[in-house]
Amino acid sequence: MKLHAALAVALVASASSPASPASRADEPGPAAKPPTAAADAPVPRGSAGKPRAPVRVEAALAAGTAHLTLHFEGAGKDVSVRVYGVRGLTVTSEERPVTGASFAAGDVKELDVRFTAPQGRSHLAVQVSGTFGPGPRSTVQSFAVGEPSAAQKQESARGTTRTPTGEQIKALPAQEK
Repeated sequence: MKLHAALAVALVASASSPASPASRADEPGPAAKPPTAAADAPVPRGSAGKPRAPVRVEAALAAGTAHLTLHFEGAGKDVSVRVYGVRGLTVTSEERPVTGASFAAGDVKELDVRFTAPQGRSHLAVQVSGTFGPGPRSTVQSFAVGEPSAAQKQESARGTTRTPTGEQIKALPAQEK
């Protein structure tokens, strides 16, 4: 309780004291410090509260191969790249083609990946992890391989409906406890 009272007194005291020139909006203050290198590193977000690595991943897919291009939009150290398959795709080349590397902002790294894909649609996933700016970050990009099989199309269409505006939505069962 004493801590809350002391905090309240400090807040009231600071609110009632005249503002220093540096804190008043109508008076110029000392020059602002330039941001640190860590603060300069762009840290894009996949969604609110979920920082990701500042790396853009592109893939040129061909039969059994992918040519990956990683664009580093911010500096990173201890960077590793992991490639893996989803829905039956198997990576036949090295799963971790990059480990413990450092990259500067603007660097580009190209990699070639070999894989075998099953019939139908599968995915090649690329995960880039490392220390970017203020701390550890990771990003994952997935690339579709192949066309959906008839069974995959049926599975995908199950439970879908269209809204009056024509938007396709999927109705899911309620979760029971």
